[in-house]
Amino acid sequence: MNCETKTLPSGIVIENKPNKYEKYCWYIEGTYILHNEDEPSLEYKDGEKFRYQHGKCHRLDGPAREYPNGNKYHYYINDVFYNEEEYWIKIKEDSYLKDHPELEAFV
Repeated sequence: MNCETKTLPSGIVIENKPNKYEKYCWYIEGTYILHNEDEPSLEYKDGEKFRYQHGKCHRLDGPAREYPNGNKYHYYINDVFYNEEEYWIKIKEDSYLKDHPELEAFV
């Protein structure tokens, strides 16, 4: 199977190495550390999507896990799970808004 690679704005090179169940599975090049910055790192053929950065389930502008039926209730920051209310409180309290002003539209 041929691997697709791309360089992210951060300079990290990632490669897509899906198995028969996955549509996309982006790893840091030469590793099995899931990573992508603005898109899902892992997408199954059934439409379930996961966002990882440096191997940790992580997203700052919404749920890190999304399901084909539209459910979007798994919020993670650096591999720590939060319910939706806790998540947005954490975003506000931990100054993510200062470093990521684009998140203001979500809170």
